Formats: sequence, structure tokens, C-alpha cells
Amino acid sequence: MTPDALQAEVERRQQARLNRSTLITDLSSALDEAKPSQPSPWAHVPLRALFEANGNTMLGRGDGRIESGHEPHHASRSGACVLITPQTGFWWCRSCGKRGDAVAYVMQRDGTSFRKAAELLTAEYGAPKTGWKPRRRVWVVDL
Repeated sequence: MTPDALQAEVERRQQARLNRSTLITDLSSALDEAKPSQPSPWAHVPLRALFEANGNTMLGRGDGRIESGHEPHHASRSGACVLITPQTGFWWCRSCGKRGDAVAYVMQRDGTSFRKAAELLTAEYGAPKTGWKPRRRVWVVDL
């Protein structure tokens, strides 16, 4: 290989590496934009307390988020597969991919409907401040 051909090959590979790193940066910024911009209506419910009640250990992070296990749903070797963001009231399990807010966690934990989970959280922590109120379902049956 001639020195000019070698230099051209090195430049081509460096440019390809730069393009890949730009793609990764673009992807991570796209993922940041995909995060919920609004906090959950249930952000006032302490997710830390819900996860601790099931025997999960809490590990604080420097950015204000909390890492936890995902018991009783599945075990984790590290004990830190769930990422909790108290500021927005959302959680995400890096192991199984499940995510949600306090209502989603209670629904999954207890195997209940949204209505039952919302009633349980409202009784224990109060209703969301955003004007949320449970609706009554009306069933219409034609006879």
C-alpha cells in the first residue's frame, strides 16, 4: 500500500468513526427529547416509599435520581435495575423495560385496575393537584 493510499484509508476510517459518534450523540439527544416533558399528575406520591415497601434498597445518584430493585416483579443481580426520577414522578426498569408513574407501579404490583390503584393512592397520599378526579363509568345496555 502506498503512503498516499494508506493516508486516505486512515482518513476514511477516522471520518467513519466520527460519523458513528455523531449518530450516538444524536440518538441520545433524541432519547432525552422523548422523555416526558410534563411531570406525572401523581408526582406528589413518593415512589421511593412505594419501592421500599416491597423490600427494595435505594441507591441515590448525584443527579437526584434513585436506583432501586424491581421486587416483587423480578430479581436483579445488582439490585439497581429501576431508575426513579422523583422530580417528574416516573420510573423505568432497565432490565424488563417496564415504566410508568405511581399508578402504573401500584397496578403492576397489586394486579389491579387503574381506578383501584388511583383510589388507593388518593386515599393514602391525596389526589393530584392538577385537577384530576376519578370518573364514574356509566354502562349503557340495550335490552
